[in-house]
Amino acid sequence: MQSTLQLLQHELFDLGAELALPGSAQNKDVWRVTHEWTFRLEQEMDRMSQDLSPLTQFILPGGSLVAAQAHVVRTLTRRCERQVVMLGEHERLNPALLPYLNRLSDWFFVLARWLIRCEGLREVIWQKESERK
Repeated sequence: MQSTLQLLQHELFDLGAELALPGSAQNKDVWRVTHEWTFRLEQEMDRMSQDLSPLTQFILPGGSLVAAQAHVVRTLTRRCERQVVMLGEHERLNPALLPYLNRLSDWFFVLARWLIRCEGLREVIWQKESERK
């Protein structure tokens, strides 16, 4: 897992370098993010999901410190995705950026679930207000 997280850090630096360029400089020659990155994330999610029960209810972020941290990263990635959507309304961007960010946030969600499972803990299931009384 450590090597995967380190790879993601490298990829995010590449992504940041792309976003640092003005729209006028955006072209295939400077784009590093690829659809293959997104495909790899999907494959990794599939592998982690093999050990997980299907989701039939909403879960609360948390369950353990490391899972909670994965959920925080997931929400930060979603925020970045929204910012890139807005940037794309005004600047030319690599078409592989948004799918990658979208799947990356999903990857962190699956990672959080997988970490809970590895720790032998249970996910915290959201209960409706009427069920909490």
